[in-house]
Amino acid sequence: MEPHLALSHWLTLLTSEDENLAQALPLRRDVVSLLTYLKEHKITGTQSTGNLPRKVVQEVAVKFVNPPVLKFKYGETTIEFKNEGDVWSIYFIHLLAYWADLIDGGRGQRWKLTPKGEKFLTSPVVEQFYTLFTGWWFRGDWLVTPMYIQVLDELPIGFSKNVLSLLMETPSSQSVKFTDFANRIIELVGWRWSPQDSDSILLDLHSTIESIVILPLEAFCVLSTERSKPKRRYANPELKSIRLADIGRKLLSTLRKVSTKGS
Repeated sequence: MEPHLALSHWLTLLTSEDENLAQALPLRRDVVSLLTYLKEHKITGTQSTGNLPRKVVQEVAVKFVNPPVLKFKYGETTIEFKNEGDVWSIYFIHLLAYWADLIDGGRGQRWKLTPKGEKFLTSPVVEQFYTLFTGWWFRGDWLVTPMYIQVLDELPIGFSKNVLSLLMETPSSQSVKFTDFANRIIELVGWRWSPQDSDSILLDLHSTIESIVILPLEAFCVLSTERSKPKRRYANPELKSIRLADIGRKLLSTLRKVSTKGS
């Protein structure tokens, strides 16, 4: 299916509730804030990485729906961010805009809106949602996540298609145990390891799948999660189950049509 036909198909599936969700989605609103800022200011990427300068990060942060913390105290020590990469929420939004071809720039170059980015700012919110999600899904680097433990140098061929198939197999409006879902992905992509490393590798792969698949989908409200309360102070809640949202099922069914040759 051609991209413009896929978008048309997606739009026919949506309800007013879906539109309200897209309207309220912090991730989408934060991208709009970043694009608006870059449109109104001449911003040059740093010479070393092409990231946004520190002053820009500070000014963009206050415009976000949930402004990230840029400075905090740890005991008697005050810790402050050093570069954009230290502020994950801004860095990820920057990447999303880049992956969706809404901005262009880089090392020592001005970050500016592309024609697609200019159009994005006046597009309906559901089209904005679709543009960002498909940008991440088809062109994003899934290994760039805040919690990712460096287990893999690259993803297996067909990884996203296996994720898509498994998500579409989940029962409507029902939760699925995360460990079952993760184990099915591991089985489908054919990850193997030695018996003596079984427990540690399996735990690392579960963490990887949570980071590179579940967290982004959760940020898009494509699925919801259930997490247990941490047993220890400062520990992360354990992911127990996932449930594909109605808007997520509609979106993924559209992606499957895009990915299926001849459909």
